[in-house]
Amino acid sequence: MSRLKVFSALVEERFPQLWPGYSRTVTDGGERLRLLAEWILQRQSRLAPLEVLAESFGDLTLESNFLQLRYEQEGSYASESFQDALREVYLEPETMARYMHGLACTQFGWENHHRLWCWFEDTFLAGLQPRRVAEVAPGHGSFGLRLLERFPEAELTGFDISPTSLDISRRIAGDARARYELQDIFTLDTARRFDTLICGELLEHVERPDLLLEQLLRLVEPGGSAYITGAITAAAPDHIYEFQGPEEVLAMARAAGWEVRDHLCAEGRAMTSAAKGPPRVVAMLLSRARPDRP
Repeated sequence: MSRLKVFSALVEERFPQLWPGYSRTVTDGGERLRLLAEWILQRQSRLAPLEVLAESFGDLTLESNFLQLRYEQEGSYASESFQDALREVYLEPETMARYMHGLACTQFGWENHHRLWCWFEDTFLAGLQPRRVAEVAPGHGSFGLRLLERFPEAELTGFDISPTSLDISRRIAGDARARYELQDIFTLDTARRFDTLICGELLEHVERPDLLLEQLLRLVEPGGSAYITGAITAAAPDHIYEFQGPEEVLAMARAAGWEVRDHLCAEGRAMTSAAKGPPRVVAMLLSRARPDRP
């Protein structure tokens, strides 16, 4: 039996309330989703058995649904500061490990995340010739690993403040071309330059995403490209900054100095009629548009 079939049977057994939406996503995704799921599960199962992966996915989905409902009813995210998220999530090894295992499985288990993954491959990776790649907040490590598999001459450096995330990414990659550093991106030496940058769903995790976008720009050499995403009106255990719409994210990127070459907004479903908007993620294909600011 394939890993996906085992994983799906566990989801159906242990999270029956999630089964209709999950099974529809897997069915609609067809062969491409099946292959992605096998690829992710094969790598994540190096670190945790399929039972733990299914439980992590189900628990994350239920928690996200609960927090989304609360957010739509009360109008604010549960986390109030980056320090809260750092203390309660990023520096808690067991919490962070289950979070990252579950998040990796959303790449095939959530329809909007699967759309973003396909766009990452079809739009971002398709136009690259990467040599020196930075992945900021690699999380579960899957995006950077996909790039390395496609481009054998690329080398990747991942930066994260979570030791657990770095350990997962390092063990998933198992590749001498990938190295990972415990590093706050705001204090990283910007004399280090990269031709390609990946930063998935970090903007909403900090109080000043505008400053983050400016710092990321400093890390990319002229002519370089970046894949950067931001979650919008979408609650999660560690989301802090509340974007109101995709145009806000795009405008902030442009104001920081990026050229927006393309973007995709992948929507989920609002849970109440009072919602400010559906939970969304906007993915951007960016280029460095002008020299460093003083």
